Amino acid sequence: MSNDDDSKSSVGDNMENRTFNAPDSGIENEELERELEKALYRVLSKRDADIICNFYGIAGRRAMSVGELADIYNLTDTRINQIRRSAEEKMRKDDETVELLQYLNA
Repeated sequence: MSNDDDSKSSVGDNMENRTFNAPDSGIENEELERELEKALYRVLSKRDADIICNFYGIAGRRAMSVGELADIYNLTDTRINQIRRSAEEKMRKDDETVELLQYLNA
């Protein structure tokens, strides 16, 4: 994916630009994070939602590297990345998740 083609950016690209657990985030941001977390668990399997929440540091979690997640889930780095890409595709197809991500990244 090239940086000069914004129309092809992934949900993950947008999420990576967002600091979910900033200390000055306030109640509104906390509520949005809870809504996003609920939507992720609705759209994805529990394991995949856990991986996404931990990878991006959603809802007060510490953002984890692919390597850390691979160790925790006893998977390869490649498999974690496959899960992440698949989860992002599922999130792009869900109206509620897309709307929440667009609002958070506004």
